Parts: sequence; structure tokens; C-alpha cells
Amino acid sequence: LKLASNGCFYQCEWCYLKLTYRATFPFITFRVQYDNMKRQLEKRLAKIRLPVMFNSGELADSLAMEHLTRAGREFIPWFGKTGNGYLFMLTKSDNVDAILDLPHNGHTIITWSMNNEKVSRKFEIGAPGFERRLDAAYKVQQAGYPVRIRLDPIVPFDGWQRAYTETIRRIFEKVSPERITLGT
Repeated sequence: LKLASNGCFYQCEWCYLKLTYRATFPFITFRVQYDNMKRQLEKRLAKIRLPVMFNSGELADSLAMEHLTRAGREFIPWFGKTGNGYLFMLTKSDNVDAILDLPHNGHTIITWSMNNEKVSRKFEIGAPGFERRLDAAYKVQQAGYPVRIRLDPIVPFDGWQRAYTETIRRIFEKVSPERITLGT
């Protein structure tokens, strides 16, 4: 589900988007033809009986611009009414307050890309820090959404094993993710 077509304003050194676009653009283009997008989704879902997951975080951060686009407010309840459609939102944002009251029916999965606080401060420029993301994940989980964590990439530095052990401990103190992805 391509809501944006040219990236993210966070400046993470290792980001797939940074490598895909090979540059940071001074603007991000958002698709806002939500009714047209829903018609296309309905056609796709009608052809398949099995559950289908649509990723809104492949070409942009799914929640970073929610306060402007209101895409989550538009699509989360819509997916909540489908029988076999699921929305997958990948984010580094803590911009979740506008989606907490939505009727998602468990059909929206929100995944946070996180890293050790020290690594995040150095390489994920502009993104909310680890604790802010963790607080956002907690809020969303309290609202009943399925929550996942993506700890990626794991960066080796002096004392990295201890640091990441603490990072994982903090995650489990605050949330109970249904899945954790570890990347290197």
C-alpha cells in the first residue's frame, strides 16, 4: 500500500529508502486518493480467500506523517471491516495518538524499527529515540493492536552484547511483541 512515493524525512544511515532513492528529497509526495486506493484493495481482496497483508511501510514511514495525511485514520478502520485484509505499518515514529481510538479489529499490525539507544542517537538522525518509540509501542499495544519489534541492524561496537541485552530487556519490560525480527 504505497502511501508515499519518495522516502522519509528521518536520516537513518542504513535505511533501505536512503539507498533506494540515493538522495534525500526536500519534499515527500503522498498519495491521498484514498477512495481509489480502497477500490483497488477491494478488487484484490475479492480475488483471494486467504488473509492478505498490505505493507504501508515499504517506501515511507507509515506513521511519521499521520498528523498531516490521516492515512491511518482512513485505512485502519477500513481494514478492520475486511474479512481477509490486514494492514502492516512499519515505523520509527512515536506519532500514534491519532490512531489509538480506531476500530482496528486486530487487522492492523504495527511494527517498530528500533535499535540500541546509543546506536540510534548516532545513526538514526531525526527519528524519535528508543524510549519514545517504546512508549508509542506500549500505547498502541494498550489499544489492542498487534505489536511487533524490528531490532535492525544490530551494530557491533565495544560492549554491544551487553548493550543489546539491555535493549531487549527494556522492550520486554514495556511491551509483549508478537514477533521480534533481528537483523544484521
